[in-house]
Amino acid sequence: MKTRMTVVVAAGLALSAGLLGGCAGHGKYTGEHATLAKARLDMLKASTEYDMGLQAFLAGDLNKAKRKAEIAAALHPDLARAQVLLGRVAIEEGEMGAAVTALRQATSIDDQSVDAWYYLGVACERLRRREDALAAYRRAAELDPFNARHAVAVGEVLIDLGRVDEAMAELAASPAAADSAGIHHLLGHAAMIQGDSDRAVSLMEDARLLAPNDGIIVEDLIDAQLAAGKFTDAEFAISRLRRETANTERRDLRVLHARCLRELDRLPEAYRLLADLTDDREGRDDAAAWTALGEVAQQLGDASTVQRAASRLVSIAPERPEGYTLFAVHRLSKGEADRCLKAAEDGLKNVGGNVDLISLKAIALSELNRKDEADKALAELDLIAGDPTTPLVQRIHQAVRGDAYVAAPTD
Repeated sequence: MKTRMTVVVAAGLALSAGLLGGCAGHGKYTGEHATLAKARLDMLKASTEYDMGLQAFLAGDLNKAKRKAEIAAALHPDLARAQVLLGRVAIEEGEMGAAVTALRQATSIDDQSVDAWYYLGVACERLRRREDALAAYRRAAELDPFNARHAVAVGEVLIDLGRVDEAMAELAASPAAADSAGIHHLLGHAAMIQGDSDRAVSLMEDARLLAPNDGIIVEDLIDAQLAAGKFTDAEFAISRLRRETANTERRDLRVLHARCLRELDRLPEAYRLLADLTDDREGRDDAAAWTALGEVAQQLGDASTVQRAASRLVSIAPERPEGYTLFAVHRLSKGEADRCLKAAEDGLKNVGGNVDLISLKAIALSELNRKDEADKALAELDLIAGDPTTPLVQRIHQAVRGDAYVAAPTD
């Protein structure tokens, strides 16, 4: 009996131990499963909060976007997208320090996040940390080589750093270059900086073909055409641009159009355009329009309009040289060297060193046979111009020294 009882008890204990052991094992499994389930739920919640934050950001609601991104980051600290969104919100709010912090956190979480590197470059560039910005943009371009915006960002920073040749080489080597209007556009800008206006025109034309409706590219193409002396092409492009509804009232395009017409020797058309431009209320204070009108009037021999334009310029912009220059050129063309000298000296008192005014002063002194003073003015011209070997400075030297007669320089 005792033996049977012992067996029963032992069996019961064994069964109990087995049951307890089984319960212990199931409890551990259930706990791990619960932890994983919670992690998945947190990730789902974090993604949902991030999506709502991104939509708010795109809609311009920065407060909501920031709040949702912070919730997403708290729910899932390893969600790089949430840190990127926090960085983008900070950039929009002008908080560049916070942006850099969030975006560096994003790159540490996910070194392959293209957006994290790109927006880190944006924040660093805003802080004028151009080398850091360059490194970030290059990393974004390395990760996503066919996205032209990354190559353009690299090129822009290199140009800002004065490394134009390097910028052009990297832009041209980008896998995105062939089909990117932005890359061709920036290459055109770089060519302009290098003084190669013909190449700039070619690159800008490629950009326009790739993006024919981009008004900025068209306007920059016009600038390149003007620099290259392709005035017929520029005039055609401006005429077409001005016909667009959004541009019909743009004063800057009308001034630019007048310049083209003047270069094409279509002076009466340029004059009418500029006369209309300076005749309304806004035109009364448009220095660029008055300057262009005065120059065209000078070429047409319209003395009264030259005087009116010069007077208006001196009145509205006494700190600028154009009004005094118009007065001086007009007087010199009429053989009034003394009055030309007076206008040039008045201008220099108000404007300071200016190549045009010093040139006119030197020529007027020469006409008045005040040779020593004219030579001093030439020395001052060489100093202000920086390079006395340029064609314009050499022409002024020739005019003053009597090697060539220049009654009224037009450059």
